[in-house]
Amino acid sequence: MEELFKYQGTDWLGFIMGFVSTHLLGQGRKLGFLVGLIGNASWIAFGFLSQSYASIAANIVFICLNLRAWQKWKVENACHC
Repeated sequence: MEELFKYQGTDWLGFIMGFVSTHLLGQGRKLGFLVGLIGNASWIAFGFLSQSYASIAANIVFICLNLRAWQKWKVENACHC
């Protein structure tokens, strides 16, 4: 059981938030971007705890992509009344 939470649950939170984010975005819900950011932050914490610098770098890039996609979605779905 100790091995399951070796990284203080950061890996599990990132894993769950990644799937929830994908599901929400698939349903067309903008909330998926926020959930994705939480998942990315969890993976960054995991990267520091496990000294996985590639994980940290990748998730910083994913955060930037999430923010860009959220901004693009916001503009594309603005009311043009």
